[in-house]
Amino acid sequence: MATLLLVEDNPNQRILYQQELENEGHLVVVVETVYEALSVLHRENVDVMVLDLAVPRLEDGLNLLEKAFAQFPQVRVIIHTGYDPSAAGRASEYASGYVVKSSDLRYLKRKIEAVLGQEGSR
Repeated sequence: MATLLLVEDNPNQRILYQQELENEGHLVVVVETVYEALSVLHRENVDVMVLDLAVPRLEDGLNLLEKAFAQFPQVRVIIHTGYDPSAAGRASEYASGYVVKSSDLRYLKRKIEAVLGQEGSR
């Protein structure tokens, strides 16, 4: 069982993703902002962070994401957003994967499993 940190601002999507990922056997910690995500990273041993790029205060969030990687280099990030991969900008430098949002969560689940299977990588 892996610990996943889900950073998603849409309340309906948070509920859906949490249920689906918990059904896969993961412990899922759900937050709305990157600030909350950093707080969780200080408290929890997170294996993978699933990050929506459209979270509130994204510009500040990208800077905080850089700080998170400086402090928690073991945490791998999957960018999960409705935007084209080219919109990820600097955030993609820290990502272990990129999944465009879809109503079919198989793609996200597969990417999480692939990232978890990459021993020793971010």
